[in-house]
Amino acid sequence: MLQRYFLLFILLGSFGAIAQNVKVSGTIKDVDGDPVPNVSIYFDKSKKAVFRTGKDGKYTVNYELGSKDSLFFRSIAFDPYAIILGKRFEKKAVKNGGEMLVNIVMPDKTTNLIVIVPNSPDTLIGTEEYSIQDFEFTKDNKIVLLTYEKTLEKGSILRLMDENLEEVDKYYVAGDAQELTKDFRGNIHVLCKERVFYVGIQSDEFRISLEDRDYYFKYVSPIIDTIQDNIYFSNYSEIYPAFDYYEFN
Repeated sequence: MLQRYFLLFILLGSFGAIAQNVKVSGTIKDVDGDPVPNVSIYFDKSKKAVFRTGKDGKYTVNYELGSKDSLFFRSIAFDPYAIILGKRFEKKAVKNGGEMLVNIVMPDKTTNLIVIVPNSPDTLIGTEEYSIQDFEFTKDNKIVLLTYEKTLEKGSILRLMDENLEEVDKYYVAGDAQELTKDFRGNIHVLCKERVFYVGIQSDEFRISLEDRDYYFKYVSPIIDTIQDNIYFSNYSEIYPAFDYYEFN
């Protein structure tokens, strides 16, 4: 009977040694010696159980002897790091009373070399007959050019170019045209010093009409966008540094 009890004690003792946990703890730092917070720590065989370091870079996990596992350390700012918890590790852990201090220095993340070189813009349209002050694309991918031969003060010409950059129509704008602009609906306008023109296009022909300048700058130009029944305005001005956004129904 005594031998049976002794044998049972040996079996229970062996089972307890196999199921023994080892406390693994330490501090994770970078190459400069600063603690690394929010490092993800997990075992290879149980990836869903994730531990994280605190602000001081410290961590503590429990490892079960005999698991033959690996402990991974991952952070978005560093390359991943791992340690293998093999037999040598377990022997040292048992000698140290079931505790192991493992401090980690996370390797810096290596990135591919990025080379930035200057790039000259491609020429969209070039001609010796006139100069281009501004341009806008239409809804059907044609181009409206604001052009002039000598100076804008002596008059400018709107030119409609098709997909092959061939001129299909033109319209003379008297006087002081400055730029082309689109409103929130995608409609094109010619802004002059004293006037505003609406640029309509029908059957590849210009349909130009004079707009109320005050109405345009008060109710059309400030509109940034519309979402369902809401209209979004901005009182931005080039000559005033502060501006606001407004929402109207």
